[in-house]
Parts: sequence; C-alpha cells; structure tokens
Amino acid sequence: MNRCSNRYQCLPYVDVEIGPETKVVLDEILNTFTIPAVLIRSSASSYKSGLFQLIDIIQLHDTAALLVDDVELCRGLHADGVHLSPGSQIQARYSQARQFLGKHFIIGASTGESRHDAMVLGELGADYIGFCQSECVNDLKSKSKLLDLIAWWAELFELPCVALGAWSELETLELVQSGADFISIPISRKLSAAEAVHKIRVVKKLICKHSFEVIL
Repeated sequence: MNRCSNRYQCLPYVDVEIGPETKVVLDEILNTFTIPAVLIRSSASSYKSGLFQLIDIIQLHDTAALLVDDVELCRGLHADGVHLSPGSQIQARYSQARQFLGKHFIIGASTGESRHDAMVLGELGADYIGFCQSECVNDLKSKSKLLDLIAWWAELFELPCVALGAWSELETLELVQSGADFISIPISRKLSAAEAVHKIRVVKKLICKHSFEVIL
C-alpha cells in the first residue's frame, strides 16, 4: 500500500479570517486542494460587502460555504450553512438557527468542553459537532482533555466531529490521531496565498502519513 485510504483519513476544513486578500487566497487554495467546507469569519463590516463573491467562489468548487454565527446573513447570501461558536446558550442558539434556516442548511456547532451539549446537539439534529482549542491554551492538561473528548466522541458516535484549532504541526498530528473526522485549519488574513497553500499541504501530508500508518 503506497497511498492513503479514505476509509481511515480525516479531511481538512479551512477556517478563513476575512481580509483584503482573502479572495486571492481562497482561489489559490481551492484550485490546489479538494476542501469539503470553508468556515468564513468576518469581524470587520468593511469586508462583508465581498462575502457574496467569496461564497460564490467557494460554491463553484463544490465546497460548502459556512458563515460563523451569522444566521441571517447565511440565508440572505445563500451560503450553505452556519458554524455556531461555543457558548452557554449553544442549545438554544442551535434551535433558533434551525428554525430560521430550515432543514436544507448545514448547521454545525462547537460545544467547548461539554459532553452533554455535544450529545444534546447531536440528538437535536446538528450536522456535525466541533471541539476546539484556543491558540492561547498551552497547558498539557487542557490539550489532553480536548484529545480525550475527540477520542470519546469518535468511538461512540456516528455524527462527524470537527477538530478546530490546528495551530501547529504537532497539534495537528495529535488531533488526527485522536480520531477527528475533519481538521479545521485556521488561515489568518495575514497569510499570503502561497503561505496558506503551504500550511494546508503540510496538514494533508500529516493526515496522509497517519492514515498510511493505521493501514499498515
């Protein structure tokens, strides 16, 4: 066996922070790789005017365009769905989003460290569950808890799990080994297209290497 098998291989999401060069960066990424979904973060109103164009680019590559938290904008711009950030009202926010968007939109949700919220959201009909790690978290206890959480979910549930926050190569490998179905790769608006492509290529090589080792 000299190549990866999809049976064991998780797949990369791309988590983009919108900036003035995002269109160029996304174009290069999606022309280089097959990406199942792009999470779009927009904190500056000046960049939101270009969202429709970004969504169009993403969808032209048969990739799902997911807006982070903005349910109304999702429907208004015909995005494919939303990704809900973790918070104390995540169950209520999910229910409101599903009621507003209906069953044809993708709704995924990050649940922090709460196993209870993850299970409830799965029962409510979330399309995937996200487990995340902050870039600021460096203590081994928190990292270990995240990896245990992903491994627990992967072992017991069929609903896909997305691991968010692959900040370094080591963290990426650990997240892959924990059993995540998808790895979300953060792409800062400061990255050039070449830098973003390199970052994703490194992650894909790590995924492929681990998949090959599992098969052997």
